[in-house]
Amino acid sequence: MLFIHGIYSIGGLLWMAFVLWMIVDCLRAQDNFYWIFLILFFQPFGAILYFLTHKLTDFELTSRLAGLWSSGRRVRELKAQIHSLDRPYHWTKLGDEYLLRREWREAARCYEEALLRDPQIEEAHYGKGRACLALGQYDQAIQELMPIVGKNPRYGFGEGLLTIARAWRGLKCAKEAMSAYEEYALLLEENGRHEEAMTLMKQIYEDGRNSTGFARAQERRWGRAAGRFLRAHRL
Repeated sequence: MLFIHGIYSIGGLLWMAFVLWMIVDCLRAQDNFYWIFLILFFQPFGAILYFLTHKLTDFELTSRLAGLWSSGRRVRELKAQIHSLDRPYHWTKLGDEYLLRREWREAARCYEEALLRDPQIEEAHYGKGRACLALGQYDQAIQELMPIVGKNPRYGFGEGLLTIARAWRGLKCAKEAMSAYEEYALLLEENGRHEEAMTLMKQIYEDGRNSTGFARAQERRWGRAAGRFLRAHRL
């Protein structure tokens, strides 16, 4: 009986959280407030109806749910292929799927398995570098990506270079970080992505202006460097 009571208690808490989520969403969207009345006084139908008509039709949410379902199916397929073939290609692709799902440790592990079988796979080094950045392993991220980006700064449409910049920033290496950021911004410019380049460098500049506390001196140096870059390139 205690077990059944516990299940009902957990279910009740989850339902309350769901109802609160729908109410908060309605308030933020400044939607017709009669929805709040329906959600509160016509349970469970009001909250479920609001979810179906407002949240499930949200493109970002539905695409995310569809992406997770598709990714889960792809993960199962790749695991089956690894079980029968155990090729570095499949390990790399499995790492890519985990990277999309933001399961950084699993992604890094899969890329490591791929590199154990073939250390020359650039896609695995690239993916592992991105996973390491997300895990806060900045030194490792740079180590994985520098050989690739050194040969081809445009690798991954410039994302490898941006990852290196963020890793240097994580290590508080201002000179190296700004050099990589500037190179990435120039790549964006060359590809006609002026607004993205401007937004990136302006964000660094604003971070420097608004920084406080221990990190202030470091951030302000980056901010000044970003300001010089903006003026020089008239972004």
